[in-house]
Amino acid sequence: MKMENKRENKAGVLQIVGFIAAILVLAGVRFLPLENGIAPAARNMLGVLLAVLILLVTEALPLGIVCLLAVSMMYFFNCTDTVPGALSGFTNATLFFVLASFGISEALTVVPASKRLLLFLMKKFGQNTERLMLAIMIVT
Repeated sequence: MKMENKRENKAGVLQIVGFIAAILVLAGVRFLPLENGIAPAARNMLGVLLAVLILLVTEALPLGIVCLLAVSMMYFFNCTDTVPGALSGFTNATLFFVLASFGISEALTVVPASKRLLLFLMKKFGQNTERLMLAIMIVT
């Protein structure tokens, strides 16, 4: 019981430290000098990226909130000129394919459909390993 409390306290401290570190990094990057022709938008985007990575690694905020903050910070820190510019990275067909793949895989792990399919194949093709492997290859 005491060990669990220590772990929870360490996790809480890590989240607070992560939140403060993200704010400090975001503020600190704003004051970096612009050298070698780096645009202010690029410098600001670096700060947003680092802050979001810190928030994600330390789990200071829930994942959905961090993602929404990332898009809004891109606009408020002048990384893009418009809100549609900040959202333009989400209009890629590959992104929707990956999101759909994750959604389908999560649904298959939650619903015992894969177990049902395997039991059906075992019942249909018997105990022969070669026939069972053939059936799995055909299905997938």
